[in-house]
Amino acid sequence: MNAREQIQSDYREGTLRVVICQVVTGGIGIQLVKGDTAVFTSNPYSHEARTQAEDRLHRPGQLNASVNYIDVLATRQDGSKTIDHQVIKALRDKRDLSDTVLGQRMDQVL
Repeated sequence: MNAREQIQSDYREGTLRVVICQVVTGGIGIQLVKGDTAVFTSNPYSHEARTQAEDRLHRPGQLNASVNYIDVLATRQDGSKTIDHQVIKALRDKRDLSDTVLGQRMDQVL
């Protein structure tokens, strides 16, 4: 068993309570159905990558009634926004566009 498989196994068994990964690597090929909170400290501009990362917690076997998503955004000392804010806005705009094109929320389609 490689390190990635071992981490997934330990998480499923409850030996690990927290998994830290990047959006792209954490969004593919793993199940995090015991999770109830995802904290994003970095986001890609890709709506697909973000959605995939969120979907890791929404698979058959999910034990929690709801999942919380937290975005950590940096702000400059003078209170002005950083690139983090622009990325979140871009992701929201892309989500809204896909909702408009599909005529419904993406979470209802997936």
